[in-house]
Amino acid sequence: MKNRFSYFLILLVLFFGCGSKDPVSPDPPPSADTYLSVSQSDFTAQTSGSSQNITVISNMKWKASSGADWLSCSPDSGAAGSSTVSIVATANFTEADRSADVTFTAGSVSKKCTVKQIGEKISLSINSDMITISADGGSQPVTVTSNAVWTVSSDADWLTYFPKSGNPGSITVSISAAGNYTGTVRSAVVNFTAGAITQKCTVSQDYTDMPSYVPAGYSLVWQDEFDGTSRLPDTKKWWYETGGGGWGNNELEYYIPGFQGTDTCAQISNGTLKIIAKKVGNQVLSIRMNTSESWTYGYFEARLKMPSGKGTWPAFWMMPKNFTSWPLDGEIDIMEYVGYRPNVAQASTHCQAYNGASGNNKTGTIAAPGAETNFYTYALLWTADEITAYLDGVKYFTYPNDHTNNKNTWPFNAPFYLKLNLAWGGNWGGLQGVDESKLPATYEIDYVRVYQLK
Repeated sequence: MKNRFSYFLILLVLFFGCGSKDPVSPDPPPSADTYLSVSQSDFTAQTSGSSQNITVISNMKWKASSGADWLSCSPDSGAAGSSTVSIVATANFTEADRSADVTFTAGSVSKKCTVKQIGEKISLSINSDMITISADGGSQPVTVTSNAVWTVSSDADWLTYFPKSGNPGSITVSISAAGNYTGTVRSAVVNFTAGAITQKCTVSQDYTDMPSYVPAGYSLVWQDEFDGTSRLPDTKKWWYETGGGGWGNNELEYYIPGFQGTDTCAQISNGTLKIIAKKVGNQVLSIRMNTSESWTYGYFEARLKMPSGKGTWPAFWMMPKNFTSWPLDGEIDIMEYVGYRPNVAQASTHCQAYNGASGNNKTGTIAAPGAETNFYTYALLWTADEITAYLDGVKYFTYPNDHTNNKNTWPFNAPFYLKLNLAWGGNWGGLQGVDESKLPATYEIDYVRVYQLK
């Protein structure tokens, strides 16, 4: 009997212990071999929002989580080893203190970091709710004090302000305007905003008569003031050149006829024409527009404000009506400006003997401080004896007629028309690269006028 019982036990052992082909190993202890530590168990975040770096050390993968929507972690997971985690708290302007845990988990081991933050109400104040800027142009300071991040905005395109935003604390914003030659007193509201709070400052400016730089004996024969209700240039006065292809200078823009689809690049508003270069898809759209009329000799004038940024290349220039070849037929550049060389204006002439392709074109430059925030008057006096360029009445370039009756040096005895364009990049505009963060870029034209001798 005993032997039969032993034999039965042996059979049971063989059946249950050795008969399984895929034995299942027991799970390892859930936490016995897991290591996890965080360098801080708590910290207090600033009311205005702040971040805190903490160190997480683990011997296995870990992750971080929090149920608070005002907290975030970067990164929120990591591999074995040592990691630096940035815990970010948004501003707390709820007027209530708050606290939440960030939980770090590796396997079944967890560590917590408690974040506390004092609640406070947003405060925002400015030291003046009304300022006056001189009719001739200038700046006025406004001091902003806030416990939160704030921004500045205004619907008035004749005002500029710097800086346009600020962090908690006290800072002075400079509000500026160019001379007011509109013939009417103007005012606008500048808004300072932090959260749901807005403080308003009313800016007023009287007007003054615009200084006249027109030479004696010259009378107005053509003009476009860009006033009225039309939002696009008058096609009876202007025609567009369109397309790309580099325009002889490896330029990057594609010119459109005022607008293309919903994208407008020649826009009239508040008494000025804005030529806008903008990135649309893979193209930079812009404008190249020309007067329908042409003139031989005269005084040509425009008030202009330049765009900013590497890559911008605005111009106000002239080409011959009966053009056959360049540079034989001539070119007159009343104003050129490149964004990588700010606050400098340039005038040039090109002809067969002296031209940009040969590197010996006749040219002159002048300082134009604030050319990207203020208007200047750019002008050219063209007579049978010489071509002279001016900025606000100051002469800075002259190209004389050598009176040899040689077209190679003086092709400037035939009708020329006026051109306005904003190029992007190219041999000169892109000489130091282009900065697409500056797009859209705006070239602003107050007026264009043509005078001739009576």
